[in-house]
Amino acid sequence: GSPVLFVHGGGGSPNDWVPLLPQLVSQQRRLLLVERPGHGLSDPFDYSNHIPDEFAACFLSTVLEALDIKGKVDLVGNSMGGAYSIWFAKANPEQVR
Repeated sequence: GSPVLFVHGGGGSPNDWVPLLPQLVSQQRRLLLVERPGHGLSDPFDYSNHIPDEFAACFLSTVLEALDIKGKVDLVGNSMGGAYSIWFAKANPEQVR
């Protein structure tokens, strides 16, 4: 199936999605758990110099590009991760299933 891109919320981490994974793995989906900059194990990040929607769309595009994902993805996000997903979808509708 198509890849599923998970984007965690503020104060969260990719581990927030672990309880959902067994069902999706059984559907043979490629699961992509993204750690937003400045969260979890990533380096601190100063968001003050970035326009949120443009940064989010660029960040998720960069992730997909780095993973060589060329087709459409399903997006799952909660809280700020949901906003990232919406901003990405608005900027890149051709990449969202």
